[in-house]
Amino acid sequence: MNLTIRSVQPEDFPSVLAIQNETASVPMTFEQFLEREATRSKSEVFLERLMVWRNQIPVGLMSLVKHGFVRPDWAQINFVVAKEFRQQGVAKAMWQDLQQRLPKHHLAGVEVHVSDADPFARALAEAQGFEFYGHRFASELELHSFDAARFEAEQEKPAKHGIRIESFANILDWQQLYSFFAKSLARAPDMEGFPLWSLEQVKETFDHPNASPDWIWIAIQNGQWCGITVMLRHRGETYNFLTSVEPETRGTGTALALKLEAIQTAQQAGFRWMRTNNLSVNAPMLVINQKLGFQAKPGLWLMRLESSVKP
Repeated sequence: MNLTIRSVQPEDFPSVLAIQNETASVPMTFEQFLEREATRSKSEVFLERLMVWRNQIPVGLMSLVKHGFVRPDWAQINFVVAKEFRQQGVAKAMWQDLQQRLPKHHLAGVEVHVSDADPFARALAEAQGFEFYGHRFASELELHSFDAARFEAEQEKPAKHGIRIESFANILDWQQLYSFFAKSLARAPDMEGFPLWSLEQVKETFDHPNASPDWIWIAIQNGQWCGITVMLRHRGETYNFLTSVEPETRGTGTALALKLEAIQTAQQAGFRWMRTNNLSVNAPMLVINQKLGFQAKPGLWLMRLESSVKP
């Protein structure tokens, strides 16, 4: 098969986006793609970023990337074959090429996230030895029709336990925020076993132009922080990046009340949608999101493969 595999160049971006959007649950515009490229996290590092061509036609993409949501000695493989070129040997050739590149990066393992609406991609990963370990999916809430008044009693529950919810804009203790956020994020089910994010990683989250002190809320009990929710701007809408409460605070209604603060602020700002991501095993948060009216969208099968050559 006459394939050419080379590093992605800026002039390839329109073709990159077209192939990515074929399986994306929320397709991007080219402007959103360029914004994503310009604001990419410093912790997101491409070890390989490759485009596959067949007779000067782009037929596939693959990348090997390290970021804050994979283990430090692991990397994530992104692997997409254009739909019209599937089952023609392209995927096999791409995988063989990537396998030859892996040893030089000295990884303990790799993981791949494939669309749950794309059985071809999952079958390809399983054929290479990847094993399923989780299901992550997006959820959306339509804000224009959301009636916060229905949850007035829910919003008052934390106060019965001596908990108040405060906008971080009224606190502005950045060092405490960085520390509390890192600890809270580490409790997320898909971050289990990960080291705490570094100060640099956390600061980058809040120094980002899509973040704002007005979009962070803190739950406080007896002068101690016991919960947090963080909202970001994302693709012209809002994204609930994290909602977390301390283990001893659970059962007080604090997580739902925190989310309500984010939802109402997004409504007042005129946004139409709020999006979030969930791991299927995070039952308590799934219950909250369902109660608030979030609708599940297509998601990703999470799959891992340990390296046979340890770093």
